[in-house]
Amino acid sequence: MECKKCRAHLISQTNFCPYCGEKMDTSSSDQDLFARCRSNSNNMNSRQDQMAMSTANFSFKKDLSRDHKSLIGLLLAIVAIFLCFVHPFIGIFTVIIALILVILGLRTTSQGIKIVSLLVTVLSLGIVGVISVFLFLASLEMTVHGYQTTVGDYLKSAFFSGYRSHELNGYWISQEQEVLYLDLDQDEYHLYMNLQDRTSEYFSGKIDLEEGYTLRLGDREETLYVDDDYYYYTLNTDSNQNFSNLSYRDDILALFQEKVILKLDKDHFDTLILYYTESNIQLKLDRF
Repeated sequence: MECKKCRAHLISQTNFCPYCGEKMDTSSSDQDLFARCRSNSNNMNSRQDQMAMSTANFSFKKDLSRDHKSLIGLLLAIVAIFLCFVHPFIGIFTVIIALILVILGLRTTSQGIKIVSLLVTVLSLGIVGVISVFLFLASLEMTVHGYQTTVGDYLKSAFFSGYRSHELNGYWISQEQEVLYLDLDQDEYHLYMNLQDRTSEYFSGKIDLEEGYTLRLGDREETLYVDDDYYYYTLNTDSNQNFSNLSYRDDILALFQEKVILKLDKDHFDTLILYYTESNIQLKLDRF
């Protein structure tokens, strides 16, 4: 404590300076004392916070070092699912490595990481196994009606055959100028002999379209959906009527008796071939 008048240093607090008699201001001294106490307290708290952060960082680094095998295995297990589509053996090899890393890290890994990594790796192993089996089966070769293909391409063709069936709608014209109109929305067809008159003179009937062309071979059936050039459809006809006085060619009328095979150009969808299996009659049409 210091006297403001004579600058004497006083050991203890007093109301008057013993050297000059000046009245002392004890309130400011108390405030300085409290300020120093608060400062010391803040410094102590700051040091404690730094020590806590240092301890937390050390603990995190220690946990990360302890869990690194399981974390790497967890990451590889997820990546293995995508690598399986590149090649099944790559996916299988990667998920096996992931499982080994997770197992090696079980003794040192924390409980939460241990459970998550083990569950994800086992699940990934099952997914990779299913995908590998599916891809293997899809790669197997098969022959349908003399057309060499794979199981995967056969199933894909069956899907796209139905997806592309709407391309059959519209007008088709032959070299002899016969015009065929297919309307799959109304399930009907119209056959015109005169290109210039498509109003009153026509041959018509109901249709039921099926994807693919099915042929019975002994006790089994084979269905061909596509080959290198065409999509295949089976057109069942019913209620065929002639609404004209014109005489249609017998080969054309034969195409619409009960069942006819349609072959649609799968590249440009601009060529349609009608094929009657019983008499090997064919009629080629172009989009009109």
